[in-house]
Amino acid sequence: MLKIDYDSKFDILYISIGNPVPSYGEEKTPGLVVLKNIETDEITGITIFDFMRRVKDNTMKDLEIPIEIDINKISQNINTLSQ
Repeated sequence: MLKIDYDSKFDILYISIGNPVPSYGEEKTPGLVVLKNIETDEITGITIFDFMRRVKDNTMKDLEIPIEIDINKISQNINTLSQ
């Protein structure tokens, strides 16, 4: 189950996977933090900085997002909510 939150003030997208568990973050690509379970190293979420700017600039493809998400659908939902 994915939980998606967007912070419009700072343009940050938060995606959580499953139930909350103690996690740590790795930023191997600037602007993309991958959260992993402390005990198992399974991905528990991702954080994308400058999300809408990246969508508008068509630079989301530059990020190597390790989970399958529909960026277009998420950005459309965010645009709908902000109107």
